[in-house]
Amino acid sequence: MNVSRNDPCPCGSGLKFKKCCGKNSNNASHGTFASAAPQPIEFDRLVSLFHAGRYGELEHQAASLLEKFPESGLSWKLLCASLQMQGKNALRALQMAAKFLPEDAEAHNNLGLALQDVSQIESAVASYRQSLRVNPDDAAVWNNLGTALHDLGQYEGAVGSYHSALRLKPDYAVAYNNRGIAFQELRRYDDAVVSYRRALEIDPDYAEAHCNLGIALVRLGQLDDAINSYLTALKINPDSLDANRAYLAALLYQPAITSDTLFEKITSFTARMCLGLREINRPFPNSLEPCRKLRIGYVSSDFRYHPVGRNIMPLIGCHDRSKFEIYLYGNVLKPDSVTEWFKGAVAAWRSIVGVSDQDAAEMIRRDGIDILVFLAGRFDDNRPLIAACRAAPVQVSFHDPVSSGLKGMDYLLTDHALSPPDTKERFTERLFHLPTFYVHPPSIDMPDVKAPPARVNGYVTFGSFNNLSKVNEKVVALWSRVLHAVPDARLTIKYQNVFGNESTRRRYLGLFQEQGIEARRLDLVSASDTGGQHLARYAGIDIALDTFPFTGSTTTFEALWMGVPVVSLLGDHMVARWSGAMLKKLKLDELVARDEAGYVNIAQGLAQDLDRLESLRFSLRERVARSPLCDEQGRAYQIEKAFRWMWAKWCAEGGRIGEEVSL
Repeated sequence: MNVSRNDPCPCGSGLKFKKCCGKNSNNASHGTFASAAPQPIEFDRLVSLFHAGRYGELEHQAASLLEKFPESGLSWKLLCASLQMQGKNALRALQMAAKFLPEDAEAHNNLGLALQDVSQIESAVASYRQSLRVNPDDAAVWNNLGTALHDLGQYEGAVGSYHSALRLKPDYAVAYNNRGIAFQELRRYDDAVVSYRRALEIDPDYAEAHCNLGIALVRLGQLDDAINSYLTALKINPDSLDANRAYLAALLYQPAITSDTLFEKITSFTARMCLGLREINRPFPNSLEPCRKLRIGYVSSDFRYHPVGRNIMPLIGCHDRSKFEIYLYGNVLKPDSVTEWFKGAVAAWRSIVGVSDQDAAEMIRRDGIDILVFLAGRFDDNRPLIAACRAAPVQVSFHDPVSSGLKGMDYLLTDHALSPPDTKERFTERLFHLPTFYVHPPSIDMPDVKAPPARVNGYVTFGSFNNLSKVNEKVVALWSRVLHAVPDARLTIKYQNVFGNESTRRRYLGLFQEQGIEARRLDLVSASDTGGQHLARYAGIDIALDTFPFTGSTTTFEALWMGVPVVSLLGDHMVARWSGAMLKKLKLDELVARDEAGYVNIAQGLAQDLDRLESLRFSLRERVARSPLCDEQGRAYQIEKAFRWMWAKWCAEGGRIGEEVSL
């Protein structure tokens, strides 16, 4: 989601709004210089040059005028206009115009926009505030201030700025959209939905607001409504990358989708997203020596505090630097301390924020990358379309639990538990099976395992801390069958503070009530916990119930590490097999059900055997720690072996794609 600012209007009054796609408008309307302070008569001629579109001549004459009058704010403003209309860097001219026109609200607003574009956010805030000091009744500048505060992570302040904009301009759809984004950052999803819907009442064709509404609805577990919002956005703007990606990701949560339908949707939408991209046809200069030191590149938006970032850290840290040189290409919009760790752990860090797919591919080629790995392709702000440009000789998809749909993606890393030989799932990539796919570094500050709460409570507590988008109506129905099978049991559900949204709380209570489960048996927890506080809540859970078709991954690992067994239902797709693959590596196949009846029986059997629950409780952490799930060095070796095989194939056969491969 990108907040929407206003395009700078270098010449005067008319402002054109930019919507949430983040693309700059080249059609900003322009007013006059009538509001500027009186200046020599030469200015009338220069303003005429602007309106005649003679920007190069205007630039020359404005610069000449500044040689005579270096403190002329209007001359600097004219120079800004000429530079901006020619696509040149106007930041210094904007700064000088604002300096010598302290009471020109527009000059300070335009400077704020320029400063925000070069990530000088605090200075941008100061410029917007100066503009508002001069003219507090400009709704557009209040909106711009909100976007800058949002960039600083000051979401409450951003909401306040958008409120000010909307008091001045009640039909300001962009401000409603932006306020919705800020509400989402605050996890006030009900408020976000209301704000997006208001934006759409004003502008029904606001594609970005439809897409953002869908994202909020997914967070609230309203998957069908979210998909409808994405489809509406795509009907309005079929080329919307955000809506395409969000729609494809949402399909993975649908219980009824078939492998063929999923594959057809992925390839169709991916082809559409690739229409504007050109594959680079130049030969690669990379030396075709199979045993030489290889240069490996990783592309991700998740080199930060994020499940993918945490899961990839052991691999990056354990790579054999004598045999592999590691480059990271980060599309990280909000770097943090984990980002800094990544930067310091590799040979080279390249930011690709704001860099087009085509230009990023050229950058990667210049770096001489041999094997390029794309992490979690369609999720977050990842950049899998770079692969369509053929940025490296060998291109690999990793941590994307479904086909990328890209012809340029050569391999997808998986294992036999995730993608068995008889899988019905279809891929454009060649499947490369690792001995173990999933590895998670256990945190050293995780809380101690506590005794099963059933020993104290006198009843068993089931629980799920999965993303609520995974808790669909079929999941609720199956969990209700478990509760009916264990009549005195309780169920705790928590995901961030989402149940603080009253509509969501009512909705889920209603879904369970339809299945005959009373509210007294449910604990819908709303809390903004720290990581340690969140994990400590497992002390109140006896048995974790997994979701489907999108099962847990990090959530499943954390439950197991905290001594809580996880009951999972095995499905047909990779997303439906994450938990099952982990349990298999722990030799806990008996916790993996093949059908819904089996799921209920496993949960019921565990609930009726407190001795077994207690034994699992105090043995699981050691079992996990000794398993392949925590073998960081072993996993790095396996992946390096895979890379070496891929590279040898490229050298021998020019990278032709064949059948599946296993180590």
